[in-house]
Amino acid sequence: MKKVLAFTIPTWSAMVVNSLIGITDFWFLSQISKNYMSIVGIAYIPFSIISSLIVGIGIEANRTKAKGNPINFWYILIFVLILSSSLSILAQGFSHYFLFFTWDNPMYKEIKTYFSIICYAIIPTSILYVCTGILRGKGLPKKTLIFSFLAVILNFFLDFLFIKTNLLGNPLTGCAIATVIADSLVAAIYILYFMKKRFVDTSKMDIRKFVTNALINSTEKLFSVSTLQVISNLFIAKISVMQASIYFGLDRFFSPLLLFSYSFFEWVLYSKSKGIKTSNSIYLIYFVLLVVYNSIVIQFMNLDRIGLIYSCIYVVYLFIFFIERTLVANFFAKEQGKIVNYVILSKNILFLITLFIVSNLDKLSLLSFGVVNLLFLFGEAICLMVILQKQNKHLKMV
Repeated sequence: MKKVLAFTIPTWSAMVVNSLIGITDFWFLSQISKNYMSIVGIAYIPFSIISSLIVGIGIEANRTKAKGNPINFWYILIFVLILSSSLSILAQGFSHYFLFFTWDNPMYKEIKTYFSIICYAIIPTSILYVCTGILRGKGLPKKTLIFSFLAVILNFFLDFLFIKTNLLGNPLTGCAIATVIADSLVAAIYILYFMKKRFVDTSKMDIRKFVTNALINSTEKLFSVSTLQVISNLFIAKISVMQASIYFGLDRFFSPLLLFSYSFFEWVLYSKSKGIKTSNSIYLIYFVLLVVYNSIVIQFMNLDRIGLIYSCIYVVYLFIFFIERTLVANFFAKEQGKIVNYVILSKNILFLITLFIVSNLDKLSLLSFGVVNLLFLFGEAICLMVILQKQNKHLKMV
């Protein structure tokens, strides 16, 4: 258990600290206009989907390094720069089409302006994924926490410079530029740090295998719950304002515990590559933590009956999501990401079709959404568990 916590807590802390960047942006913008928060939130819908295409690079860097396989840092760096630059240029050039769902929005011009700038944050972000993945694969997750704090400090300073003082004359433009500059500076410092510590490996590697696995990992991220949640927000917008506020409120308050699932995902990749066993008590601890935290959130938000029921559904959802991430990590550790992609894609298609039907029948509410969301995630977890058990039985027979 000590090894689990020693790895996951620094990784989780780094993820939580990174989430403060978005909170900092919202805090500065909200002091000027509440509409700015909506603009940024809407612009991040397509940005999140596009940026998910490079997440797999960090996952593969973690797995490859944990197995002791060589990673030619400069080869990978050139690859991610070409890929991320292409995605950024593509996003800006076709921003009108990526923002199709905002064409009728009176703030479309502002949304497009912000998106056209923030899409270039994909370039330094890709470098950050590579560096954090390598450090986690080397068993040094605490180092990533330091860089996360640095990113928040730089972003806060630049937000103050570009938003608070309105240096550029447009707070939204200033906010987007601040994010791009802050991420770029941290990426540059990461590279210098790697060079100083001699983490820059120039050994020969199977670049084709690395890229293939990274793209498979990114595809899973594209099909994953987080991306699906972004799309689901479009359906949430159709329910009552009061129920939608409960959904977004719980989503924000539970985000730290949700991020723990992703940090544990990184641990499973690392531990499986190293042959380290994990105690099952972590699941009980996480569930108890969810229940206790939920009781605090219920009191803080002063939830009504519907909110209370949904919060309980959401707790179960988060626990199953924790298990689902563990199962997915087991497949990735075996380099079997394609199986996961097929299962998740099938589930997502059925889930969206179901939401569409429920919405057209005027039965869409916070509770109906929560139940449907929970059932489909449960079905996905069961499916992955059955496949994994069959594979393990086959290996034992062999």
